[in-house]
Amino acid sequence: MMFASFANAQGTIDQIESLPRTNRIRAYESVLTNRQLAVGQRLAIVPRFALHARLLSPNYSKGRFPFSASGWLKLFDSAVAQGLRDENLLAARAQMLIDSMQFEAALSAAEDYRKAYPDSHEAMAWHEWASRATSKGLIKEEIDFQRGEFKVHFCILSANPESHVVATKQQCEREVEILNSTFRSTEGMQLAVFKFSGFTDYHAAKETQSDLLAFGDRQEAYDTDTVAEAFNRSNHVTVRDRGAINVYVVDSYSPKEGFADMTSHGKRNSNRPFVLLDWQRLNNNVQNAEAHEMGHAFGLGHVGVPFATVRTSTNIMTSAAEEFGSGGLRDLGFTPSQTALILYHGRRTRDRLGN
Repeated sequence: MMFASFANAQGTIDQIESLPRTNRIRAYESVLTNRQLAVGQRLAIVPRFALHARLLSPNYSKGRFPFSASGWLKLFDSAVAQGLRDENLLAARAQMLIDSMQFEAALSAAEDYRKAYPDSHEAMAWHEWASRATSKGLIKEEIDFQRGEFKVHFCILSANPESHVVATKQQCEREVEILNSTFRSTEGMQLAVFKFSGFTDYHAAKETQSDLLAFGDRQEAYDTDTVAEAFNRSNHVTVRDRGAINVYVVDSYSPKEGFADMTSHGKRNSNRPFVLLDWQRLNNNVQNAEAHEMGHAFGLGHVGVPFATVRTSTNIMTSAAEEFGSGGLRDLGFTPSQTALILYHGRRTRDRLGN
C-alpha cells in the first residue's frame, strides 16, 4: 500500500487508520522503520501506533507473537529519548517491559510514565510493582502478602423464569468457587480470595422497587454511567451490599440477537465494583466470563490477540471488540502488568468497602 507523503504525517495516519485494525499495526511498523521518514514525522506517528500497541502483548496468547516486540521497544525508547511523553507511548513501553520481566528497565519506564502522568493508576501500579520486583520477578510471597479477601454478593435482576432456574443460591456459591480457581496470574497464582456473602432472588429484589431492576431485562444499549448512577444511589441492603463486590444476574439484550445475547459487564466504579453477568454465562459456560468481568471490576481493560479464533488460547481480558481477532478461550491468566493493577486496585477496593 502506498502511503501519503512522509512530509504529511497526518495523511499517513489517516490512511493507516482506514485499514482493519490488525493491518494497521503492520502498516505503522513499515512506516516507522523506513529510514526515509524524518524524525519529526516519526515522532508524530509513534503515539498513534502506541495507541494500538498498548493493547497487545506476546503474553496474551500461547502462539507466536506476529510482531517484533523488541523492535517496538526500540521505537518507543528512541521516541522517549527524544523527549516525547505521549501517554499511550509511555504506557505501552512500561507494559511491555514489565510483561517481559525486564524489571530494571521497567522501573525506569514506569518512573517516566509516573512523572509525566502522576494521576495515572497504571503508572502508579506499575511503578510500585517494578520497585518491588527482583531480577527473577515478583516473588510469590509478595503476591501472597498483597492478595486480599473480598465478599461477593449476588442479586437476581432478571424477571426471566429461565434465569431463575439456573441462578440459584447454590449456583451463585459455585460462582465464587469458579472465581477463586480462575482469577489467577499466568503462573497460576491466586490474585484475590473471594467469599460468598449473600444471595437475593428476583422476588426479594422486586419488592425493593430498586432502580437497578430496570437493568435486569433492559432492551436498550448498555450505558455504564446510567447503571453506575443507579448502583451508587441504591440504599437497599438486599440489592446492594456496601461491603461486598455486587454481582447482578441479568438477561442481556442486543438488537441483533435479542435476549440470546450474553454480553456481560464489570465496572471498577471508583473501587466500589459491580458486575452484570448474563445468566447464560453462569457456571463458566462461555469464555471465562466470571474472571473477565471481575477483571474489569479491578480496573483492567480489554486487550487483543491478533488473528485469534474462537479456539485460540487467549488472555482473560481478550475481547473481539478490540478488532484484532476473536476473544478466544480466555483461558490464560493475568500478565505481570495486569497483576500489578489488580493488586493495586484490590488494596484500594478493600479500603473503600471497609474490608
